[in-house]
Amino acid sequence: MPYTNVDAANQALSLLGVNAISAIDNTTEEGTEAGRFYDDVKNALLVKRPWRWAMKTAQLVAAADPSRGWDKAHDLPADLIKGGYFILYPDDGEHQLPVKSFEIYGADVRSNYDTLWADYVYDADEDDWPGDFRRLFYHALAAEMALPLTEKRSKREDLARIAWGPPSENGNGGLFATAALADSQRRPIRGLAETSSPLLAARQGRGNRFY
Repeated sequence: MPYTNVDAANQALSLLGVNAISAIDNTTEEGTEAGRFYDDVKNALLVKRPWRWAMKTAQLVAAADPSRGWDKAHDLPADLIKGGYFILYPDDGEHQLPVKSFEIYGADVRSNYDTLWADYVYDADEDDWPGDFRRLFYHALAAEMALPLTEKRSKREDLARIAWGPPSENGNGGLFATAALADSQRRPIRGLAETSSPLLAARQGRGNRFY
C-alpha cells in the first residue's frame, strides 16, 4: 500500500495522543488541524535545504512567445516547490555550466536559450520520503498541531525541540540535523558542486538560486 498524507498525519497525531483520522478534511477536529498545517509544514521542510532525495532533472517545455526583452519562454515544472532549489542549464550535459541570465515571470521562465533543463526540488510523494525525513516531518507537524489539539504549550515546545533542536541552534539541530547529515551522504547535486552558493543568487537575472 502506498504511504499517503493521511498516514503521515496520523503519525504526527499519535505523538499528541489524539484520535487518528481517515481523511484530511473538516469532518473531525484532528482532520481540520492536519489540513490547516500539513502543506505549510511539508513545503517549509522541502525548501529548507536542497534535499538530494527530492531532486529532479527535467527538460522545460517551450511556452508561448515571450516578452519583456527575452527571446524564449519555457513553462516552469508543475511539481516545482516554490522557494526550493532551482538551477537552469542549457542542456542535460553532465558538465554544463548553469544559465546565468533569466527571469521568472508568472508560470514561465524567460531566457535567450532554445532549450532549458532544470535541476530542482520537487513535491515528492510521501511514499518517496526517506525515514529520517519522515520522522522530522512527524515531529514538526505535531508541534504545529499541539496547541490547538492539546492546549499544552509545553507539548508544542518539546516537539519543536526534538524536530529543530534548542533555540540556540536556530532550527538547524534535532531531527533536522540528523536528516540533513543523512542526505549529505547521498549522491551529489551537480549545481551545488559547480556553484559556491545558490542562496546568494538573486530572484531574477541569475541562474544559481532557490526559486
